[in-house]
Amino acid sequence: MESKLSVFLITKNEEANIARCLDSVKTIADEIVIVDSGSSDKTVQIAKQYGAAVYEKPFVSFGEQKNFALSKTSNLWCLSLDADEELTPNLTEEIKQVLQNPQADGYKFIRAFSFLGRIMRFREDKKWHILRLVRKDKASFTDNLVHESLKTSGTELPLNGILLHYSYSDLHHYFEKFNLYTTLEAKEMFQKEKKFSYFKMFYKSAYWFAYTYFWKLGFRNGFQGFLWSTFGFFYFFTSYAKLKFLK
Repeated sequence: MESKLSVFLITKNEEANIARCLDSVKTIADEIVIVDSGSSDKTVQIAKQYGAAVYEKPFVSFGEQKNFALSKTSNLWCLSLDADEELTPNLTEEIKQVLQNPQADGYKFIRAFSFLGRIMRFREDKKWHILRLVRKDKASFTDNLVHESLKTSGTELPLNGILLHYSYSDLHHYFEKFNLYTTLEAKEMFQKEKKFSYFKMFYKSAYWFAYTYFWKLGFRNGFQGFLWSTFGFFYFFTSYAKLKFLK
């Protein structure tokens, strides 16, 4: 007997992405749960057109927001997605097969990352396989303010299908996220009582650029690869600068 599936995600002003995401799960989702944090565009309206149950919750942290969304699901098997992600047909078929006869408590997907219109085939991310399909009773998100991750207390297996991630549509969108993420990164370091250090600010920024652009062959991603590594340099630099002012 095939298990029912709940799909859940968090949103804020995702009208450009939400339909594409929900279209990709419409053949496998028995329930769609969305937790929105004050969208001013048509995100909620579009989500309801897909039959989603929408909950409003002020944003505190990514981990808390996603744990809340998970708690609102009603099925044993749950699929976590971001609004700017899309299941490929091959991955959808694999998920269908898994739900017919699960062999693990969680399943990891291969995620292909698109930056400014280009798939980044050479990159630093170790999470090519990222946990997204889980048994609800054995899963939760870490409580990080930013860069949260889904964890399971059970067994995990990888799937071969691709999860497409359209992370940044343009530079305006990128720097909106840049500002939010660097602020949360600084707050998290502050909460963990990490000390500000000029050495760390410069070393981590420079290390990121060298590691991603040269060691991980980011230069083979063309101009987008250069921008990604350069922006990463300023991401760490800005996070530490914000920590300095919090101190």
